[in-house]
Amino acid sequence: MTLQHLVARVLRIGLVASLVLIAAGVVIEETSPAGRARKTLSGGTFPHGVAQVLHGLARGSGRAAVEAGLVLLVCTPIAAVAAAVIAWRRQGDWKMAGVGAAVIAVLGLTCALAVIGA
Repeated sequence: MTLQHLVARVLRIGLVASLVLIAAGVVIEETSPAGRARKTLSGGTFPHGVAQVLHGLARGSGRAAVEAGLVLLVCTPIAAVAAAVIAWRRQGDWKMAGVGAAVIAVLGLTCALAVIGA
């Protein structure tokens, strides 16, 4: 499998999985009595943080499924870069592997800063 096919496969899988989660969350939210009640009241809030999303998924929350789908959609390009880094290392292209690792480090730092609210 070529590098381009590998990256394309990772992106495709991430996109499909995130779309399935988002669509399932919308369907759950629109068909559940709790979801219909939220639409008529204040609107509620989406879960924030990993623990709240996991707790919501365990309870079958549509909003948590949408949130998880969005997080997966954002993480998909990062996973594609990680796959490329692994492929470059196996090919012995250390320069590109280093550049890819630096990109992942910057993205990781950005995510960490976003989580702590900096």
